[in-house]
Amino acid sequence: MTSPAPSSTTSDLLRAVALLASVVIAVVVGTWGAGAWGATPVEEVAYGALADDATLLSPASTAFSIWSVIYTGLAVLAVVALLPSRRGSERLRSSTWLVAGASLLSAAWIALVQAEALWPADIVIVGMVALLAMAGRRLPPPPPPRGGGGGGPPPPPGPPAGPFSRRGGNPPPPQQLSGDPAPPHERGAPPESQSPRFRR
Repeated sequence: MTSPAPSSTTSDLLRAVALLASVVIAVVVGTWGAGAWGATPVEEVAYGALADDATLLSPASTAFSIWSVIYTGLAVLAVVALLPSRRGSERLRSSTWLVAGASLLSAAWIALVQAEALWPADIVIVGMVALLAMAGRRLPPPPPPRGGGGGGPPPPPGPPAGPFSRRGGNPPPPQQLSGDPAPPHERGAPPESQSPRFRR
């Protein structure tokens, strides 16, 4: 059975629009920072301070191609967040503002690097990582799979097995309990008709 789509509100729509705007800003500024529209590429700013051979820990220039994958994922997320069937999702409600803030900080980092303000850029990128970490921690657990599958809590355990427990849970008859004398006919005693007082 398909669960109904969560209802969206005006604040959900505003949040989705804000995410889309922040992603567009991040993509445009990121493209500018890569050298488009006459800008200096990031790896050449500040006399190559961020080049792949600037320090021993500098990543290779090909590592920055991951940003194209990141921007693509952000664009897909922004489109999904605008869908009426997805705007009311609890996962989007808990993380969209944080992702939007991280996108804006990404654009701010590129702008600071282009201005050769490297120390403020380092502070900004730490803040971006912090926002993304908070978004990951706020995400609720995914819903259980459709069609059942035992998503509920396990049933409570049954009563502990005692010394006289049997299959079915009923104790044995009283005469079978330990210490109870057995009936006369089970002890081998003669019936009353064979008792000595009835013999002639």
